[in-house]
Amino acid sequence: MENGKTYPAGYVVQRFEAAAQRYPTDHLIGGMRDVITKVAHKREYIHQKEIADLYNKMYGFSGGQTGFRNVLEDLL
Repeated sequence: MENGKTYPAGYVVQRFEAAAQRYPTDHLIGGMRDVITKVAHKREYIHQKEIADLYNKMYGFSGGQTGFRNVLEDLL
């Protein structure tokens, strides 16, 4: 798995917003969207490793029931 990519923060927020609309009850996607949005207000870019680390930290909140891999896996 490559963790070296850097994404424009606005692009990542848009992807999470679309995923949250597709999976409105998904706690992992919603929680990550909120954190990513806060980060995007402070910085112009988000690193792939940051997204992967956040995913790993927050995955437990989903109870294993998440659509993350269906729509956002490429960001990891």
